Amino acid sequence: MASSSRVYVIGSSIVDTVYAVQRFVQPGESLIAVHSQVHPGGKGANQAMAAARLGCDVTFFTCVGQDPFAETVLAPLAEEGVNLKYIQKTNRAGTGRASISVLPDGTNAIIVDPGANMQLQPRTLLGDIMALADPAVIVAQLESPLECTEAAFLYAQRKKIVTILNPAPARKIPESLLALCEFITPNETECRILTGVDPHDLASCRRACEVLQGRGVGNVVLTLGDRGAFWKGPDAEAMFPARKVEAKDTTAAGDAFNGALAAGLAQGMDVYPAIQRAVEVATLCVLKAGAQESMPRLDEFEVVR
Repeated sequence: MASSSRVYVIGSSIVDTVYAVQRFVQPGESLIAVHSQVHPGGKGANQAMAAARLGCDVTFFTCVGQDPFAETVLAPLAEEGVNLKYIQKTNRAGTGRASISVLPDGTNAIIVDPGANMQLQPRTLLGDIMALADPAVIVAQLESPLECTEAAFLYAQRKKIVTILNPAPARKIPESLLALCEFITPNETECRILTGVDPHDLASCRRACEVLQGRGVGNVVLTLGDRGAFWKGPDAEAMFPARKVEAKDTTAAGDAFNGALAAGLAQGMDVYPAIQRAVEVATLCVLKAGAQESMPRLDEFEVVR
């Protein structure tokens, strides 16, 4: 694997309002929260934070509104040394917002307004990427325009840069984009939507991966919550069990996993140890509340190891 340690993250920056609740609200009901907090988030920003805290040289590409919320979501990334020079700004929409309800066991439900994230301009993005030194890994999600991700991944394919698509939030994905994915990392819900297969056991995990590989994906990594992850590559496969812990907040566990996977591959790890570490990083993430704040630092992970 490449080992420049440079990771480019293309994705969303969103301000999360998190409500601690005893149960999820029902239709037509007003529900009193136990308490609420505002956190910087967005799948792209979270993954950039995760990779940076694991020691990578991270550049983040996103679009924010010209409003105070932009500073809320970007300031913590700047403090971690993430390169924000190529952030796009727009007055056509506000910075993305999300409402997150979290149960006592850490289970969450999320409503997202992408806002300015959907104003990310592919031509500007591609020009910025081409002007920079090539990264080892480019990672993206589905909270930004697909045209941006496809343009970046097509460039990555030509330059032999590793691509990781985190297909979240769950939706159908064009065949043209799937064919550009060296790695795809669906969770159980996303897996069902993309493949029609419920990954409930080893055989169904393998079957779901084969569906995606038949559509052009190189490596499929199914993230299975507290069960860990299942990987199927072109010539090998493996299950990666997760440590059993008492989760406090699962909000950004998938982002922790994806940021850690990108970091591991960028730092020269082979696939197996990169996924193994990503599972552990996601496990550490659920022990803390919040999104970016819950991303483990390298020294925390080394203590666990």
